[in-house]
Amino acid sequence: MFFGVGDGEATEVKRSRIKPVSDKRRAYLEELDSMRPAVKERSGGWCEFGHCRAEATEVHHIRRRSQGGGNELSNLIDLCNGHHKFIHAHPSEAFEMGLLRHNWEVD
Repeated sequence: MFFGVGDGEATEVKRSRIKPVSDKRRAYLEELDSMRPAVKERSGGWCEFGHCRAEATEVHHIRRRSQGGGNELSNLIDLCNGHHKFIHAHPSEAFEMGLLRHNWEVD
């Protein structure tokens, strides 16, 4: 902890602790990073959401990792930040559009 000074009085401030990355998480991130060039090659660097022509900045998992989705190219889509946020904010619409899949759905 450290003490900050505000309005002339010392106040106690708690520092947040940075959680170390687990080996499992590190392996996942390394695998995803190895797939990014193939995703970018397929998309040409553009958002793959409909007719969007924004630069793709994020890789999205169509089948969520929490539901068994992996880092296979067929499960990854290149998106702009706005469309990635849209998918997660509107999952019902994203499921209807095929941008999200349940774990019981067949590819």
